[in-house]
Amino acid sequence: MQRLLTSGGSNEIIRVGEVPEESWAKTRSHIEKLLRGRKHDRAMKIFRKVPWRLFEGTNAFGDEFYYLHAVVDIDKYVALGEKETDPGFRQALNQIKSTIEEITEYYIRFMTVALTEKLEEHPTIDLPDIEAPDTTLKRCIDEFREAQADGRFLNCIDRLHTAFHAFLKSKAEGNGLTIGPRDGINEIYKSLRGQFELTENDRVLKVLNTSSNIVHQFNEIRNHNSLAHPNEGLLDEDDALYIVNTVAALFHYLNAKI
Repeated sequence: MQRLLTSGGSNEIIRVGEVPEESWAKTRSHIEKLLRGRKHDRAMKIFRKVPWRLFEGTNAFGDEFYYLHAVVDIDKYVALGEKETDPGFRQALNQIKSTIEEITEYYIRFMTVALTEKLEEHPTIDLPDIEAPDTTLKRCIDEFREAQADGRFLNCIDRLHTAFHAFLKSKAEGNGLTIGPRDGINEIYKSLRGQFELTENDRVLKVLNTSSNIVHQFNEIRNHNSLAHPNEGLLDEDDALYIVNTVAALFHYLNAKI
């Protein structure tokens, strides 16, 4: 998926729902008339030729917004991506955004496009089924599964981080450990590692002893290289897949051992 237009804040998109087609069709007609009447020719062409749909979205911070999203073929996908740095193209997208916001209640934070068909199959990574009353944990696991099902592994990073944090906290408190209100995954994980002898195999133990650094680096990546915040140095999807796979494996292991 490409983000052609971003209006600040977190880059994360969690889909909430879609504006009904009948309502959106009427709005589209009004938008086209306004763009034509104002002689925003390039904006009108983009708006008409790209099959935009309107969705309601949110993110981990609870922000509420709408975004335009289109599913296109490979040729149009590449062509739109190549125009992303064109000032005239960006001006046209902003004209579309401002026109929608002028005559509706929809605040448009993003304009995104995705391919009609995935070019290749992506790996399937799942998290363990957790029996816990923690609604945050359950919701994050559900959202993680939704993102990974679409191959959006960069989107998985923050959901995995929150789920892993809630999981560690639940395990620690369930085993009588005292957890401070500001304790993050690093502190909680070290407490759990100090409490439990997870394996008797020396070679496995040597591997496990490196896991504190994995948890630390995962925390840093979530804070500085993911969509959790408006970061610039985002991971590419291959790197995100590697990190998700590594932490998910640790997640399964801890769930089985503790």
